[in-house]
Amino acid sequence: MRALSPGFLHDLNPEEGGKYGELVKRVRRDRDLDLQLRGDYINVYYQGHSILLLKTNGRIEIDRAFTVEGQHELPERIPDLETYIKLLPMLKDNVSCHLKEDERGKRISKNSRELEFEQLLIRANNREITCNSDYIILDRQYRLPTGRKMDLVALRYSSGGKPRGDLSIIEVKYAQNRDIQDIKRQVEMYGDYLRDHLRDMSQEMRHVLRQKLVLKLISRSPDRLKWLQRDTFAINQDVRSTEVLVCLIDYNPRSQLMAKVTKPSFPGGVRWACGGLALWQTRFNDFAQ
Repeated sequence: MRALSPGFLHDLNPEEGGKYGELVKRVRRDRDLDLQLRGDYINVYYQGHSILLLKTNGRIEIDRAFTVEGQHELPERIPDLETYIKLLPMLKDNVSCHLKEDERGKRISKNSRELEFEQLLIRANNREITCNSDYIILDRQYRLPTGRKMDLVALRYSSGGKPRGDLSIIEVKYAQNRDIQDIKRQVEMYGDYLRDHLRDMSQEMRHVLRQKLVLKLISRSPDRLKWLQRDTFAINQDVRSTEVLVCLIDYNPRSQLMAKVTKPSFPGGVRWACGGLALWQTRFNDFAQ
């Protein structure tokens, strides 16, 4: 389960004087950070990489690659959140330096760009109120019983009519990732899982949505927030209403990787789109006269 116990949620809530509330306040202020719920612990991510695992008992765990092996040598064991927050700027710097490119431009950490863009998608859809998007990212790296992970689990909604939404699974691929050719198999695997587990997953994600709203980790207009916070808000449990979105980030339009992907068999919808910041001439259109 991803949702937190009532006690852990209270401990994280600054408005209720929670003992971990300063961490949540810091995440609210710093949009480069992303906090995800993990049941009996939470993760905080920076550039797509976990820089904090905080358990219900207050124990802090951090990958030693970002502490004792970093540019700034930090203690391998950080005793409390007050110390952690003080060290956070140096910890973020360690992540950035650890993920530097080698002389050939190859990333030292595998798939680091893909993970970074996953987090940027979360920021754009959850934290930037001016975007006013149709999606809220509820979870990232959602582990399946097979050990594979869904990149992002999102709520698709429109704020008119009944207070309800549908689940969307978002698969992120960066640049010329050869795994693009595996999309069909991945989507069909997600379909198999959703056929058997959609009811439980929908209920779980409904709890996650409510808890992230309580912690003010989702930015929306006041009217939309009220609509999402209604007790009657539900996530559709009909698998035919689900979808998989394939987000190709900085995908070269001259590439033939997607041309080799045939349509997956999936009970809901499957769509793909290109995005990102890399520029190609063919992506620009002249203004009409």
